[in-house]
Amino acid sequence: MRMKCKYAGCESETYQEEDYCILHMDLPPKGDHLELIKKLKEEEVEKKIQDGDLNFKGARFYDVNFSGLHIPGDLVLTQAVVENDFHCLDSEVDGGIWFDQGRVGGHAFFESSLIRGSISFYRGRVGGNISFDHARVDKYVWFEGVDVDGEASFNHCYLGGSISFNKAR
Repeated sequence: MRMKCKYAGCESETYQEEDYCILHMDLPPKGDHLELIKKLKEEEVEKKIQDGDLNFKGARFYDVNFSGLHIPGDLVLTQAVVENDFHCLDSEVDGGIWFDQGRVGGHAFFESSLIRGSISFYRGRVGGNISFDHARVDKYVWFEGVDVDGEASFNHCYLGGSISFNKAR
């Protein structure tokens, strides 16, 4: 009998003999099992989006792609971990994007996206570049305490509110 995921607030069933569901379990080392887990995580993301569930708080991804989507509310990625790149290109987000205390090991792309709310990377980390080129954010952009190892690019970007890099590095 499967148990509930041990991640606080998650009601999903655990994956096989793991303590966590497919989205909250750590990625295995490289190999065939990694490819299977990546595929299962991608399928679960697609299923959640189709079901209108945009809460990915604490999820663990290899890569994640929200490109070309209409997201009808807030996209919640608080404390999420993306080992490689995060893609949200040419998307329309009716709410905000919350990546507080999240981590992206590679690059984070929000290029040409329309975000009708705010975006926050409060105390987050991006191991590569972060790009909002040609994007529109109707409210504020908050990067307080964020660490970005690469460059932050806002070429031809519209910001409808303030932008904060307080204590960012």
